[in-house]
Amino acid sequence: MALRLGPLLLLHCPRTGGMWVRETMRLVAGANGLQMQEYYGRTPFDVCGPFFSQAEHGERWWKQHSVPLEEQAEQMVPFTMVRDEDSWLRSYYQSQVDNDAWRAGRWLDEVAAGGETPLPNFIRAVKAAKPGFVAQLMHAYISAFPRVAVLRTDRLTEQFPILLSAVQLPQPPQLPSPINVTQDGNAGN
Repeated sequence: MALRLGPLLLLHCPRTGGMWVRETMRLVAGANGLQMQEYYGRTPFDVCGPFFSQAEHGERWWKQHSVPLEEQAEQMVPFTMVRDEDSWLRSYYQSQVDNDAWRAGRWLDEVAAGGETPLPNFIRAVKAAKPGFVAQLMHAYISAFPRVAVLRTDRLTEQFPILLSAVQLPQPPQLPSPINVTQDGNAGN
């Protein structure tokens, strides 16, 4: 998923606070008569970010949208969020458990055995099966355009208002409730 508000373009890497950013962008848009555009393809996780590759589903994703983002890239300030590997894996696992969203064929869900694998074993198994997977996933979003602003999930409530100011967008009348990144890694997606 990508969201655009004025010059800002969110490249939403899943499990990094995107729902909080989306809500904040909606507040800014609504309070200032601005329009926010949302771009969807298949889920970003399945496509692993169609913004950085035409491989697999990426080319079809690009063709489905009337606004060619690549042509507007120089006028935009793309940004994404990142978080540390263990925190991301905990958040992913907990989200799947909370939403009973396990999918056959998705390798992470198979490692978790549909929630039957205890969380610590899941984290170890993912790291053993695909070392650096989370870093590679996030790197795909960071390298989507020649320059991408990178915000940290654990500092999002501080960093996003600074980004809004940097591109001369107004602050929202009120920030949504802060993202709660707990010890178990839960946070907004």
